[in-house]
Amino acid sequence: MLRRSAIVAMLSVSTLAAGCVYHVANCDLPAEPFALDEELTAREVDRLITENHVIDRNNLECEVVCESIYLDQHPEGAATTVDSCTLKFDGEFSGDPEEVVGSLLCDGRGIPQFCKDG
Repeated sequence: MLRRSAIVAMLSVSTLAAGCVYHVANCDLPAEPFALDEELTAREVDRLITENHVIDRNNLECEVVCESIYLDQHPEGAATTVDSCTLKFDGEFSGDPEEVVGSLLCDGRGIPQFCKDG
């Protein structure tokens, strides 16, 4: 009979090979706290405007931007809650796509990776 630790180790090894950290019965990573403090370039703001189907940067919702940036950093996961959020635009667009034109400060809980079946 295998000991419990040996079974857990075997499940962990087989799950790591599939790309998940937890064993199959609990494959998705649990939600964990996150905090973002990001400078936003003109290119990023343009992308967020396009992805969120808004007319200009003043129509971007802070929580949506926070979730989008979290997803950029964790493409296999998702932000589950945003507890606080501040979105500021303090620069004018000059035509330079790498110019910093704003900032995002937010925190919440997120799941860094969901496992996929198959």
